[in-house]
Amino acid sequence: MAYDLSKGAPAPQSEAQIFKGYVATVTLHAGRAEIKRKLMGKVTGSRDAVIPLADVIKVQSKEPTRLVNGYVQLATEEDRGQLRIATAEA
Repeated sequence: MAYDLSKGAPAPQSEAQIFKGYVATVTLHAGRAEIKRKLMGKVTGSRDAVIPLADVIKVQSKEPTRLVNGYVQLATEEDRGQLRIATAEA
């Protein structure tokens, strides 16, 4: 099921969905995304986070290939500049 995560869109009303990656696990609830960093995600200084979906202004993603990992990034108004996969900021 595809969600409209743009600002002002109604929050999804289904049960929580879990997405596991190499550096984090994201649990998508009706109104928030909970990010739990794994060891490799914490090595760069990143911490666990809860992001209200109403605060998300942009979703950036890249499909994985056989050579590189994919990613999904949720950008809020607090994010400055270009988002990076490994960052020292939360």
